[in-house]
Amino acid sequence: MPLRFYDIFASAAKIIRENNPFPLVIIGGINEHLACELEEAVTMGLAFPLAKTGALTPKEKKLLQNTNFDPSLIEIIRAKTVSAEVRLAVQMAVDKKALLIRGVGLREEIIDILLKPETGFLEKGKTASHIGFFEAEKFQRIILITDGAVNYTLDLDIKQALVKNAIDAARQIGIPQPKAALLSAVEAVYIKSSTATDDAIISKMGDRGIFGDAFVDGPLSLDVALLPNVAREKKVQGAVAGNADILVGEPIEVSNGLYKALAIYGQCKSAGVIYGGKIPVVFTSRMEGAESLLNSIAVAVLLA
Repeated sequence: MPLRFYDIFASAAKIIRENNPFPLVIIGGINEHLACELEEAVTMGLAFPLAKTGALTPKEKKLLQNTNFDPSLIEIIRAKTVSAEVRLAVQMAVDKKALLIRGVGLREEIIDILLKPETGFLEKGKTASHIGFFEAEKFQRIILITDGAVNYTLDLDIKQALVKNAIDAARQIGIPQPKAALLSAVEAVYIKSSTATDDAIISKMGDRGIFGDAFVDGPLSLDVALLPNVAREKKVQGAVAGNADILVGEPIEVSNGLYKALAIYGQCKSAGVIYGGKIPVVFTSRMEGAESLLNSIAVAVLLA
């Protein structure tokens, strides 16, 4: 059966029943959306706010009190600079095996500090990447998109790491045999195009089992990756064509634009997580609503 967000919540609830709710370390400010979803996560037993960078403002305290959550239960992380607070938050989350969650602001600071070796977020030789999860009514399943937030410059090594991260994440949320499409304008492999040749190499790596029980194909255009009738019309064969679970875009503007287009124009249910480190990071766009935050926490529980 195709995977939906209600399946993810059911799986997350099972994990929590067998273990405990996950602590959350919040980096940045708390707005109304985040306060509401913190209450929902606590009510559902998925997670609870453990700590936050920077002192709670009077407005943040009021928002939390309105959700019947006691602000005094949140540990405040203080340091001389915002960057130092973020670094302490990352280290606390890693030490306590908590989920990191991006609050209001601090986008670049979070990503920059996550990628620094001294924070301990990344294992040596690992690559972190942002993965979006979208449930579109047209396709009746969840589709993953990467990388729209973390890696601005891709070489062959980084790109194959993004593919591996997305495939691993897909398996963890319940897609047993993921199908990854490496996006391009056309399906032809042009030798002068480094993107197309990299895609062809990564596809062959998939054929040789580098990514385990998964299918990888590219370069593929977006319509061929998602629409079976277009794949047939263009005579593109293979398991991925028309049935992709994962869309890998390059450069970052492609994935970022596709991510936001699905959220804004497609009005899809969504979630966003930075994956590949020792703990998942809930990382959504500001234009996404409160529901996306809760979806992201549920996804992060599975990825943790």
